[in-house]
Amino acid sequence: MAKRRMREKDAIILSGILGLAVLLLASPLWAPMIWKSMGTQSAEVVSNSAVKIKEKKNEKKEETPVHLPLIDETGTTLGTRINPPTGYQRVEAQTGSLGDFLRNYKIKKSSDVVKLWDGTEKENLDTVQAVLKLPMEKEDLQRSAGAVIRLYAEYYFSQKAYDKIKFQFANGFLAEYIKWQEGFRIRTDATGSIWVNGGEYDVSKKNLQEYMHVVLTYTSADTMEKESKKIKKTEIQIGDVFLQTGQESDVAMVVDVCENEQGQKAFLLAKGGKPAQQFHLLKNPAHKEDPWYYVEEMNYPLNIGEFSFEKGTLRRLNY
Repeated sequence: MAKRRMREKDAIILSGILGLAVLLLASPLWAPMIWKSMGTQSAEVVSNSAVKIKEKKNEKKEETPVHLPLIDETGTTLGTRINPPTGYQRVEAQTGSLGDFLRNYKIKKSSDVVKLWDGTEKENLDTVQAVLKLPMEKEDLQRSAGAVIRLYAEYYFSQKAYDKIKFQFANGFLAEYIKWQEGFRIRTDATGSIWVNGGEYDVSKKNLQEYMHVVLTYTSADTMEKESKKIKKTEIQIGDVFLQTGQESDVAMVVDVCENEQGQKAFLLAKGGKPAQQFHLLKNPAHKEDPWYYVEEMNYPLNIGEFSFEKGTLRRLNY
């Protein structure tokens, strides 16, 4: 009886040893699978944690948007002095474009003084937001239309696009700067204007100033109207003008445009004046703390402070 029990005990022990041997032999097959599964789960946990952290960071950024003040008195250019309103962004302006030129145009540190052509000061500054450092003639020539003509000439000169500097006189004569550069000069009398030989080839800034003196003598809001076309307010872009002719004439230029996600536009206006005076950025009389004019709230006549433009005066120049 004792001998039988010993045999059963040996069988149990032998069975355990065999089972352990089987487990050891099989372990190379299932061990990598276990470790691989554990590694995949760990990687997924780390990846999910990283995504959650990134999402939290993005949420934090969206919760704390940066709102710049509309007017930054330390700004030395149009683009740094005036910021777009909340919810708006400046429309894209490629390097070398008129928009890029205007946004980087230098402005005076103070808006407390606007000089007239003779050096005296403009009395009413209620409509003045900032003063651009646009050159002026020392005669009463560079009025409202003249200031816009001067700015376009300065822009094209800066880009060496001399062939684009050309303006139509009241008598229909087209004053092309490239001919002036070649040494020709303009002679005007009661019969009209013609080109005559007058000098040598000259691409200097001084030569441009001499050309502009002649151009501003024979151009006006009336000649500008002939070189432009009417547009809708929803089409407004940098370089467009509000232009009114007749006994009460005036011109104001769109010098910047911004837009919101809904496609609604706002714009800045600048002008010279009568008598000839420094080109200056205008306030908006509807809300003087905000110089932007909003297309959605535009009504005619458009009040800009010292003047009101009638319907149909928004135009695009073909300069």
